[in-house]
This record gives sequence, structure tokens and C-alpha cells, in this order.
Amino acid sequence: MKKSLFLYAVSFGLSFFALGCQNSSSGTTETDNAKFEAPKPETQTPVGPQPVASTPAPTTTPRPIATPKPKAASIVIESGAALTSATQLRLELKTVQGLKMKISEDGDCKGGSWEAYATQKLWNLSGQNKNVSLSAVFQDYDGALSVCATSSIIHDNNGPQIDIQMDPKNTYAAGSTTTVHLTLTDVGAGLKSATCAFNGAPMGCQLSNDGKAVLMFPSQAAGNYQFSAMGEDALGNKSSASRAWTVKTTYRRITQNASIKSQNKVDILLITDNSGSMQYEQQSMAKRMGTFISKLQGLDWKIGITTTDPRNITLGDGRLVPMKTLKNTYAITSAMNAASAQSILGQTIQRSETGFDQEQGIYVTYRSIERSLTSSDPTNAGFLRADAAFAAVVISDEDESATGAKNKPENLLKFVQDTYKGTKKFVFHSIITKPGDTVCQKQQGFNYGTVYAKMSTLTGAGTVGGAIIGSVCEADYAGQLSGIGQSIQDMKRTIDLQCTPIGNVNSAVLINLNGQPYNERYEVQGAKVTFEKPLPAGDYRLEYDCP
Repeated sequence: MKKSLFLYAVSFGLSFFALGCQNSSSGTTETDNAKFEAPKPETQTPVGPQPVASTPAPTTTPRPIATPKPKAASIVIESGAALTSATQLRLELKTVQGLKMKISEDGDCKGGSWEAYATQKLWNLSGQNKNVSLSAVFQDYDGALSVCATSSIIHDNNGPQIDIQMDPKNTYAAGSTTTVHLTLTDVGAGLKSATCAFNGAPMGCQLSNDGKAVLMFPSQAAGNYQFSAMGEDALGNKSSASRAWTVKTTYRRITQNASIKSQNKVDILLITDNSGSMQYEQQSMAKRMGTFISKLQGLDWKIGITTTDPRNITLGDGRLVPMKTLKNTYAITSAMNAASAQSILGQTIQRSETGFDQEQGIYVTYRSIERSLTSSDPTNAGFLRADAAFAAVVISDEDESATGAKNKPENLLKFVQDTYKGTKKFVFHSIITKPGDTVCQKQQGFNYGTVYAKMSTLTGAGTVGGAIIGSVCEADYAGQLSGIGQSIQDMKRTIDLQCTPIGNVNSAVLINLNGQPYNERYEVQGAKVTFEKPLPAGDYRLEYDCP
């Protein structure tokens, strides 16, 4: 058995070897004893031209992998409303594949802390009444961040701001006007409406575009008062404020007596500027004044003339100048023929001498009054009659040049009042270079008559029977003289008061004539009461209240 197996193995090995040799040969038959030798590859010589070696292609840098764009995101506050009064805001949040989110009160997503993603959230404000800006950023499951989403809303839970200020000029005296300044604003939602009340009763308070109103409460009686204002903004927030004040009886009761013996008497002092600067006007002064006497028809008048020269010389210091063609006469009167009086006036007021160049019309008026009170004065004594009104008229192209006590308008007015115990009507008219009249000032007006204008204002300029302010540059003073004449005529229906009375202009003064009520219609114009009709002669008693 063993011998058979051995023979089988030898036989199988020989067969395998023979088969391998046959398969690896080049197709020729070898003897069994031939030694096996693997064929060597033959070297083949290329035929034809040899190829030239080419340069290797350059290596290409690989493109970077594109960074994915941040995912879209949004945050909406209170469903997109522009205003809110809530302190806890409702947020709507949205992104793609959100895992976490971070919310903060800024506009750049730098604040806040991470929390689980949610599509809705309640947010408690850190501050109120301001413009609130919220930002949110989201993170997905791969850790990628979304864009920074922002949104804003105005928070306002305050009512409008109300400011009530009392006018600093209020006196809170009985009969006076109380003025209140009101301002309502709302910097958040904006003002929607405003209502007001006075002592609890509703009243109108129409506001301007900037939320302001000026409210006036005239002729208030003594007592306690309160003004209130209420405001509402566009979110329904409301607020209110009030101010209270007390009006007291702090006035003085004035009782004034005025004895009118004749209402048609007037003494007129013409103060003409005879300085060198007035040479042009003086050449035609007679013509300029040619209609003055005609404006005084019906009055018992007396006219004297002095110059603006303040020096103690013959034609200065308030002395009346002698009337031309009349011997030792220093005034003309209504008893004369009107034409003759006008001729004498024209000749006298047109000065030929050249006076001092420091004009002082107020000073010489003061001195003229003083001289008229001295019986020994040869020029002025007796010029001013006790029962006559007094009208001064200055004609000058310059202003009062000095500032002494007798140059001041207030002192001249007080001097007249004190001297005549408040019984003499006094008006100071000015034909001057009106302040602000540049055309006149550039022609012959030289300097604005500011002090003279003030003197006229103190004696009622702009009121019935008050002073007239005219222009020295007019070629003919007829119109201005007409105004002065009318003012002098109107003096017959006015009474000067010691102050501007408290109360209604048509009822502030109680008037009695010869012990009986005098009920003619009148109007209070500052410190003067003006009647519709000329006042009859008699003894008047006036009662009124002064602050």
C-alpha cells in the first residue's frame, strides 16, 4: 500500500512539471533533461526620429472649500409694533435648524448668554422709556452661527411732560392780568391730546405746533386760583399738572381832585434850534410854520419862543426871545388878528443868529418854566397861566446834548407835576430826526432825537391829546402842525392821572363833577383818562386804584 502511494506522488509531480514547462515555453519542444531557463526580454531599438522630452506640467493649487453663508434669522418685537408701553416684550424668533440662541439689548449680538432655541420668548426690559434695540444670533446642530438679527421698538409708559410757568411780570394784584405759559411734550409716543381747566371748569388751551400756549386771565379779583392741564399720548398714557396762585388786594386807593376853570386855554412854548446845523431848515422856517396859527382856532392861546441855546445869554437859557415888529413883547396871543399873529410868528421863529452847537431843548424848557415863576424876570414872567394847559414844541435836527438833572425827561415831567400840584396838563411835542429815519438822518437830520422822543413818549405820544413826534426834514410842517394843533385841542377832553389804574379801561375810574356823578364815556390810556367830549369847567373828583 505504501509503495502504491509513493508511485502516485512521483507520477503527479512529473506531470505537473511537464505541464509547467510546456506553458512557459516560446512554442518549441524541449527534451525532458533540458535545463529550464526563463526567456530574457529583448531590447528593441526604436525606428525613426526619437521624441524630445517635454517639460512637466505645472502643479495646480487646489481651490479652497467655500465657507457656507450664515443662515438667515429674524427677531420680531411685539408683532412688529413701533411703540409699546409693556415692560415685558413678546418676541418672535426664527432661524433654520436652530439649536441654541443668544439675545441681548444691543445691536451687534455681542451680549447675552446661550440658551435653548425657541420660536417665542418673553423679554423683560432692563430700562424703560427709551428706544429699545434687541439682537439675536442662533447656533445650529453643527455649531454654525446665523446672521445677527436685530429689531427695535420705542418703549413709553409715561404720560406727556407738562410744564406750567407763571409769567415773571405777573403782579398778582387785584384787577391785574395773570399770564400762564404752558408746554406739553411727549418725546416717546407723541402727544395725542391736551385739555385744560381753570378753577375746575374746563377751558380751551389751543397749543402751537411745538406744544406751547400762553393763557391770560385778565382783571382778576382778589382770591385763590388754580390752572390745570391734562395730556394723553398715542399709547394712552396720561399725565396732569397744575399751578395755583393768590391775587391780593395790594393796590392803593387814589382820590384825585381836578379843578378845570377853562378848558380852552393853552400856553405854547416853541423851542427852535438856532445852531449852525439848522441853517438849512432855518432859511425856510417861516414857511414851514406858515399854518400853525390856523390850527389853534377856538382856543385861548399864548405863544412864546425860545432857542435850544443853554447859555446864560440874551437869547439863551430859556429866555423868551422878543417878538419881531412888536416892542418889548415876548408872546403873541389869540386876541391878535390871526394873519398878523402868523406873520409875527414866522418872522420871530426864523432865527438869523447862530447859537451854541450843544442843543438842549429839554433844559431850556425847564429854565423857561422857572423863569415864568419869577415875577422879576423881564422876559418870561407870567407867561404860563395857572389855569392853562402847557404845550412845548421842540424843533431840532440834533438831540439833547447834556445829561444833567435838568436835561432828563423824567425830571422835567416831575418838575411840572410838583410845581402845579398835578393840575396842569403838560405835553412835549418833538419835530426831530426820528430815531430810525435813516433817510432824514443822511440829508439834514444830523442826529436822531432819541431823548426828545422819550420826552414825548412820557407825555402821551400816541394817545388822544398826547404828544406828536414829527420829522424835521419835512419841507412843510403843515401836516405835523395840524397834528400838534389837534392834540392841543384834544387836551380839553383829557385828565392826567397819578398812575395807570387797575381795571377795565372803560370803568376803572369813578368820576364826579361838582359833587354829582359824571357819566360821559371815557377811555383810560395809560396814566390818562380821555373823554369823548370836551370837559366842562368845574371841580372834578376822581377815584381809582393804583398798583
